[in-house]
Amino acid sequence: MAAEPGATASVDLTADSSSAGAARAFVRSVLSGWGCADELVDDALLAATELVTNALLYGSPPVAASLTFKAGGRVRISVRDGSPLLPALRKYGTNASTGRGLALVEAIGRWGAELGAGGGKVVWAELGGVVGTGEVPSPEAAPDDLDRQLVRFLGVPVVTYLALEAHNDAVLREFDLLALSSARGGSVPDRLLEIVREIRGQFSSPRAAYRRDVEAAARRGDALVDLGRRFTVDGVQPAVRYVELLEEAETFAGSGDLLLEPASPAVARLRRWFGEEMARQLRDGLPPEPAPQQAYPG
Repeated sequence: MAAEPGATASVDLTADSSSAGAARAFVRSVLSGWGCADELVDDALLAATELVTNALLYGSPPVAASLTFKAGGRVRISVRDGSPLLPALRKYGTNASTGRGLALVEAIGRWGAELGAGGGKVVWAELGGVVGTGEVPSPEAAPDDLDRQLVRFLGVPVVTYLALEAHNDAVLREFDLLALSSARGGSVPDRLLEIVREIRGQFSSPRAAYRRDVEAAARRGDALVDLGRRFTVDGVQPAVRYVELLEEAETFAGSGDLLLEPASPAVARLRRWFGEEMARQLRDGLPPEPAPQQAYPG
């Protein structure tokens, strides 16, 4: 017998490798009981595996999964974990360490993420004939107020920008793992842990503000792209501080405390240039200048 819209089921998962299998068993049992078609069950098993695996790799305990039967025979799979860092779909290369799981989910349905009411986040996938864009809704919409000024970033190298997004995303996710390790008694250098806590506390919801424009440029085969976004002058210092913290954190890579390699010279220069351009245009009132040659891929 088919379930009624609004029917729900949930399960708590342990933060270890057994959780993916437990989530699949939970999904198969519940959806079969709700009378869902085999194709929908198979898609839900794939989505649940990806969402739970992401929560284990990049999130933090506690981890839980839930299912909701919706009107029109749709099913929503939600996975909650304790990290406030929202995921973002990335068009990375085949050797990238992150970003491919959500692309699989997007191929069979739609997905989204939001900060949890009691902390952490919830990442969900909705299946059953509704296909969406996979955009992550921002936890708070920026008001279109008169204090915001347009900052233009000219001549941004597309390849370097995509590499920058991939690198920053991987660093932020490693920060989540370091915070989890520290909470479980692992050894993390005091200063590195301070950096992790500041970034996770102050910059926990980064926005891929230019992703669509850059990816569109990449599809066209463009080497460079012009970007723009409105900021207040108060946004300059946080932007500069964010880059400074990332650069300091990367000094720990040489000691083995940070597993990721530091950003490449081109990526590091482009990352710093964004903050410098904000300061030049907002604080100094100067016209925009193109990205420096050092930010171009070698």
